Amino acid sequence: MEVKLGFGAIPKPQYVFVSRENDHCWYMLSEDEKRIPIYERALTGVITKIEINKKVETKFKVVEKNDLYILADKPYIIRSGSESYFSKSL
Repeated sequence: MEVKLGFGAIPKPQYVFVSRENDHCWYMLSEDEKRIPIYERALTGVITKIEINKKVETKFKVVEKNDLYILADKPYIIRSGSESYFSKSL
């Protein structure tokens, strides 16, 4: 998807989650909340915003997450736990 300048549809960001699987580093959630692995190892783009220790309500409880906003072929939000290695390396 190309982000068009000027008037148009609001680009909806795609949430991407950091994974600890052996064969992939990232995943997305389908509409029925099933994991869709992303096998590419890198995401290139421009970081537009970082939110640290954001309170997010999950099915089980409220947890702290970090969101990394990236503008690439479309807007992405990389979400990881506040205590994860990924977040600590930011």
